[in-house]
Order: sequence, then C-alpha cells, then structure tokens
Amino acid sequence: DEEVILLNTVKGCPMDEALDYAVSGCTETRMPNRDTYTSGCVYVNFATALEMALYNGRMLRYGDELIGLETGDPLGFKTWEEFYEAYKAQHLNLLHKAFQQQHVVDKLRPQHFAAPLSSVLHDLCRENMLDLHTEKIPGGVDYSYFEFLGYGTVVDSLAAIKKLVFEEKKLSLKEVLDACKA
Repeated sequence: DEEVILLNTVKGCPMDEALDYAVSGCTETRMPNRDTYTSGCVYVNFATALEMALYNGRMLRYGDELIGLETGDPLGFKTWEEFYEAYKAQHLNLLHKAFQQQHVVDKLRPQHFAAPLSSVLHDLCRENMLDLHTEKIPGGVDYSYFEFLGYGTVVDSLAAIKKLVFEEKKLSLKEVLDACKA
C-alpha cells in the first residue's frame, strides 16, 4: 500500500481515489475510472543485453546481424569492470530503444485501435467523450510502463560470470561462450 498509494497521489490522484486501486495482470495496479493506460507496451528482456555483451552486439539466433552496440570482443575483457561496462552499454541501449518504441506505440494506438466498451464504462472517457486510447484524457492518470523480462536470469548470470570467470577464474569467457552455443 505504501508504494502504490504514494505513486497514485504523486501522479495526481486525490487520496480517496488513491486508496481505491485494484491489482491487474502480473504486477500492475489499476485505478478504476482514473487511470487511462491501456495494454500494449514494449517488453525489455534484460538477458538479451547480457547476450549482446557476450557476442559484441549480436544474438545467437540472428547470426552476424548487429542488433545492439559493438562493445568489444568479450575475449578481450580482462576485468569484471570491462565486461560489466559492456553489459551496461547494451542494457542502456535496449532501454533507449524501448523508450523510442513506446513513444511510437503511444502515438499510433489512438489512430488504429478503439475501445468503445471500455470507454463507455470509464467515467472520464464518458465525461470527455473520448476513447480510452486517446493520448491525454483530462483528469486521467497515465501509468505508461515497460514490461521487463529476464531480471532474475541476468542477475544470476552476471553473478556467476563475475565469480567464476573474473574472481575464482574457474572458467574462461571462451568456455562460457562455448557453453552458451552448446
């Protein structure tokens, strides 16, 4: 409650409405008749940033096609810091692209989708005679967000690489790369 109610009030909801939220989906909360966010968002897979750090901006499934940034041959990384900097660069690049894509989604959604039933059931949409997919609905609160995937996977993987490759030196990055390809 402490985090959700605070977020709702910071976004502009009166306290009585901020207290009246509902759980939706896997991790989201909704504000019936106040929030105007509709489904359809960009998904960011943190594990792909790690894969692109391991393969210099490429992903195994796409072969030699450059998907991310060229952050250097991983076999040339001598320290954990060098490797982690490559991961962070790939991660930030993914987030940058996600923000751009979400902007496009938000701009195009009203032109290509309509939600007449949801709109007629939403007080603010009825009052303003607007479809729920309209970019800005007066009095509404937009919680646009991204879905993040692979968080646990990337944390575990980074911890294992740090420990086994760079600290204990039980594996080389080449062995990690070979294992990923197997």
